[in-house]
Amino acid sequence: MISLALIGGLRREEIFGLCWQDVNYTESNIYIHQASIYVLGKIITKAPKNTGSVRRVSLPKSTMDLLALHKKEQDTLKLKLDNKWVDSGRIFTKWNGEPGHPHSFATWLTRFTNKHSLPHITPHKFRHMNATYLIMAGTDIRTVAGKLGHTKTSTTVDTYAQFVQAAEKGSANTMEVFLQGLNPTPEQKK
Repeated sequence: MISLALIGGLRREEIFGLCWQDVNYTESNIYIHQASIYVLGKIITKAPKNTGSVRRVSLPKSTMDLLALHKKEQDTLKLKLDNKWVDSGRIFTKWNGEPGHPHSFATWLTRFTNKHSLPHITPHKFRHMNATYLIMAGTDIRTVAGKLGHTKTSTTVDTYAQFVQAAEKGSANTMEVFLQGLNPTPEQKK
């Protein structure tokens, strides 16, 4: 869950809406097309937050490997439980295969940080970290917005304005390095 939130920039509801059929190991991506929310004592599957939220998110091999390991562990549990297993097709489930509760991510994370004396963090902070790191690394805002499922780049710019400004300042140095490469100094020509 942490890897999908941090590396993929996914919302908690999108993570819990993921099914195994949404994972494309060949292309190293996942297809976001639904979300799970908890309403009136039930877990409901619905469309994502907005039309831009329906997307394919590329993931690195390490995250795809984690998903494959999780699938293997889930398949082992499925065999052990036999007819008690409910085949929801979801990646993150309850003990018996039913769709997992979206709030369980925050509950687990709080227990983990408390147990290891770490600062409190919410699942949504991983999504913010994803966007921040991408912007600071120079990823263009349109790509960041697409990865996050923002319909408008203005949403991304407004939310991460301070980081966009810092990245813009860094672009001056990038251009300086580029220009120096075009006009080498006499020492560089030797």
